[in-house]
Amino acid sequence: MKAKVFQVSFLLLTASTLLAQDVSKYFNDGGISARSKIIKIGYDPLNGELPFIFEHTLTKRFTVEWGAGPVFLNRQTKRYSEEPLPIDKSGVGMTAWGNIKFYLKGDYEKWHIGFQPKMTFMSQQRFTDIVFFNAGYQFLLDNRFVLDLETGMGVRTFKYTTMMGAIPYTDRDTRFFFPVLIKAGYLF
Repeated sequence: MKAKVFQVSFLLLTASTLLAQDVSKYFNDGGISARSKIIKIGYDPLNGELPFIFEHTLTKRFTVEWGAGPVFLNRQTKRYSEEPLPIDKSGVGMTAWGNIKFYLKGDYEKWHIGFQPKMTFMSQQRFTDIVFFNAGYQFLLDNRFVLDLETGMGVRTFKYTTMMGAIPYTDRDTRFFFPVLIKAGYLF
């Protein structure tokens, strides 16, 4: 019984000590690994989105990114001209999303992949985008400034209502979704 108490106590003490250590002193990276947050502004020329983004480090390789911003409907109507979305031809919508990123070699100046669920509101309709695969490269321009180029592929689902005579008929539709983001940020 005493051995088990000793093992559990030892495990808890070493785990808390290891998690509290600052490992940035072991890397000669100019203090980059000691920073854990990035604020960014992005632009998606393909979909007309202008998100404001916050990225937070969970571990050396895993980060979580949150973004929200306007969506310009004229870009969406051009993108889906073959089968138009049930939205206005012009105006502004809103998008909000989260992105789980995995840096392949750690730090911030590396290749990364991710998964991004997204909600977009355009013309009083909700569109759900699931970007199954995001990939990109983040350049460190200075000790604090980053440029992140990212692309992905996924599916957009939505409901729409059509009138058949006097009876409204609601149906679902699915389209492919391809985000392309250019992001500039400040590391702190």
